[in-house]
Amino acid sequence: MTWQGDVLVIAAGFGAAFGYVAGGKLTQRHGTWAVTFWGLGVAGIAMLPVLLVTMDAGQLGRAGWDVWSAIAFVALASSILAYLCWYSALARGGIARVGAWQFAQPLIGVVLAALILGDAVTLPLIAAAIAILGGVAICQRS
Repeated sequence: MTWQGDVLVIAAGFGAAFGYVAGGKLTQRHGTWAVTFWGLGVAGIAMLPVLLVTMDAGQLGRAGWDVWSAIAFVALASSILAYLCWYSALARGGIARVGAWQFAQPLIGVVLAALILGDAVTLPLIAAAIAILGGVAICQRS
């Protein structure tokens, strides 16, 4: 493990927290659609330098329908549709209350991996899931 990775994880946590608070407050004032598209637009512009540095232009020409359909799915389903739902929930349910449920997201991935891919569900994994859900439950009470 490197300290650079730790810094990236901490920065991502602060970035997510900032996005939740800003998105929840802005949605109440400007609406879900506007906040979603402005947020995705700003994030896209921020990621443009990374794309330009790491992109191999020749790879775009060789990409098949499977690659482009995956990109379309990520853009439409997991970005636009998911953020519309997320910002709407933050605005309606409260940033602190709804934001705490984001910690349960990895559990959904674990359950889907077990159901779809047949991944093993171990005792430490179950203990971690219980701890996460317990933390979310505590947040919901206060």
